[in-house]
Amino acid sequence: MGNLKHNKRRYYRFAPKKNTLAGVSFGDCIADHRPELVGLVYEEAYKGCGILCIADERFVNGARCIVECGDLSPTLSTIRWVKQIDENSVKIGVEYDIKDVLSVKVNK
Repeated sequence: MGNLKHNKRRYYRFAPKKNTLAGVSFGDCIADHRPELVGLVYEEAYKGCGILCIADERFVNGARCIVECGDLSPTLSTIRWVKQIDENSVKIGVEYDIKDVLSVKVNK
């Protein structure tokens, strides 16, 4: 039997629906959330997502933000990693600061 690589991730990753966008704002008040930056979601998980977006100096490890990913309601989040793609774009990994349940927006 070959060596099996241990997966350190706690949750499965999955591909989002095509053209899923995430709006990001910086602050601690969900009621004040107005997306300042918008990026394309390329990966989702129960506790976070990966976003491809225009580079911004506020994207740093540990930065607090509010993320509205696809159909999910705005959620307090923490940027866990930042990967520079080129001088104008980055991939960021965001972890939602949630306890148990994500809420979904209801369109009326």
